Amino acid sequence: DNIILIESNVTFLDGKNISHLFPVKINFNKNLKEGMKNNDIIELQKFLNNNGYILNNSTYGSPGNETNHFGSYTKNALIKFQKDNNISPASGYFGQITREFINNL
Repeated sequence: DNIILIESNVTFLDGKNISHLFPVKINFNKNLKEGMKNNDIIELQKFLNNNGYILNNSTYGSPGNETNHFGSYTKNALIKFQKDNNISPASGYFGQITREFINNL
C-alpha cells in the first residue's frame, strides 16, 4: 500500500541520483562474440538493456528475456554502446577494451 515508484533519473536534495544509491558492480572476465553461448552473455545483455541499449523490445534479449546467446541483437546493441563511449574498434566484439571500460564504471 505504501510503495512509491521513483524513476532512476530523480535527483535528491543532497544531489545524489537514485541510480547511484544501489550500484551493481559488474566484473566481466571473458571475451564474447557473436555466435557464442555463455552465461556471461546474459549479464552482458542485462547490462546493455539496463543502460539504454535495448537489444529488442519484445522477444529474445529484451529486458527480462535475456538469453545466453550472443546474436545480432546483442552485437548491434554493443556496437551502439561502443560508439557512444568512444570505444574503438566499435565492432560488436566484447573484448578486453570494452570489458575494462564496463568493469571500471
